[in-house]
Amino acid sequence: MVVVKWAGVLVAAVVTALDLCANIMLGALSLRHQVPDVVNLFAVVVAATGAVVAFLAHLHGVVDRRLASLGEQVSTRLDELEAQIADRNTGFVEGYLAGQGGEGSVVPLAPRGRRSGLDE
Repeated sequence: MVVVKWAGVLVAAVVTALDLCANIMLGALSLRHQVPDVVNLFAVVVAATGAVVAFLAHLHGVVDRRLASLGEQVSTRLDELEAQIADRNTGFVEGYLAGQGGEGSVVPLAPRGRRSGLDE
């Protein structure tokens, strides 16, 4: 987009300079002839279009840089959060396993119809 921005600036500057030069030369050399209004209007339109293109290209670059920066910040923050959460989960699991005193055994649940241990 940098090329587009500077191309727009260059077009606007060159067209403005050429139109100004043509108006000065015809005004100074002959009092009877003038640059046609259509040529002046065309020069103004082309210069304005070049300036708008340059401005929009500049805005695009600024927005693109800000979005890239925001993406990097979000990615960094998510990595930090993931590291903190992973550390907490690791500590929880290790503490739970240490409290069990060895391999955990699988105990089947009692059937739903019976209450084991409470009625006896």
